[in-house]
Amino acid sequence: WRSFPISCGGLCIMSCPQNEALLETIYDEVWEEFRITNNLTSDQLYQLEQNSSTGVIPEIEALTNKRFEDMCR
Repeated sequence: WRSFPISCGGLCIMSCPQNEALLETIYDEVWEEFRITNNLTSDQLYQLEQNSSTGVIPEIEALTNKRFEDMCR
């Protein structure tokens, strides 16, 4: 399970199940795009995540948050 700070237009908004589900979907899409773009297997990308101090790849997290914020506009 991943936990994301949810913001919209630079303002932090309350978390709700719909926003969390949307973020999870966006994260999964970005994760898969990152995997394909970088020619990684799922196992390789999982390993990179596990070795990250935050448990996520910063580039994936940043793009996920950007796409979510863009949807809020």
